[in-house]
Amino acid sequence: MNYYLHDYWTHESDPRTRQYWLTCGGPLPVLTFMTLWLLFVTKIGPKLMANRKPFSLRWLMFSYNILMAGTNAYFFVIFLNCLITEYEFPSREDTSPNTIQYINVAMAYGSTKLIDLLDTCYAKKESHLTFLHLYHHFMVPVFCWILAKLVPTYQPIILFVVLNTPVHTMMYSYYALSALGPTVHRFLWWK
Repeated sequence: MNYYLHDYWTHESDPRTRQYWLTCGGPLPVLTFMTLWLLFVTKIGPKLMANRKPFSLRWLMFSYNILMAGTNAYFFVIFLNCLITEYEFPSREDTSPNTIQYINVAMAYGSTKLIDLLDTCYAKKESHLTFLHLYHHFMVPVFCWILAKLVPTYQPIILFVVLNTPVHTMMYSYYALSALGPTVHRFLWWK
């Protein structure tokens, strides 16, 4: 069992990502974190808030969504530049400054998938917690961890990020405007 939870991941991991907090060791920390998040949003959080009014988080949500929209726009520009400039994907032994910079940005992008979990923690409406929503938010960080751990310079990652970040930029922009309240809602026809 230790082989599957630690040794395999240590032996097969990309040596360039071993120093990052997100990818050190085996999958147990990320799986534990994700399981705790799932328990919080499905059991603990709803139980804590059952007899309480929702907190007023308008400005927190606005700030969070603006930050996430800007972050996704930033990653879109960076990864699109990699596509346009015909970035060459290096071997696992390549530790050139360009490759390390790319890995740093890819690791930062992967970290934002953990930050994405906060929007589910902020929500009091349990109707938003569909199976698909929970599955998506659980599996994306796990898949990001696997890719970052084993193949951080895998070519399709750039294409995925270039296709994914504009959607998240628009989504978080919409959520930011929506957080401003009913006076802005009539302008959000583009949902």
